[in-house]
Amino acid sequence: MKVRSMEEYDIEAVSEVHRAAFPRQEHSNDWISCNFAAYPRMQFFVADDGSHIKGFILWTQKSGFREQVILELEQIAVNPNDHGRGL
Repeated sequence: MKVRSMEEYDIEAVSEVHRAAFPRQEHSNDWISCNFAAYPRMQFFVADDGSHIKGFILWTQKSGFREQVILELEQIAVNPNDHGRGL
């Protein structure tokens, strides 16, 4: 399992994890695409086993007028099929 920065080609796979983890969300692909486009303010990382994206985490930069970069956890999700597998 590798944790890495999300790439544009991951959008569909991350959207699938988002839909599975948050079934009431009807516009997962749009939401993921929009937030991905907001880089560097929004930063995605994915858990990739080499064949599938198992989960993702989204950090939001909230620095304001501070010198230091402050990151806030915006969202974290693991595909329900992969719960309990030590991700």
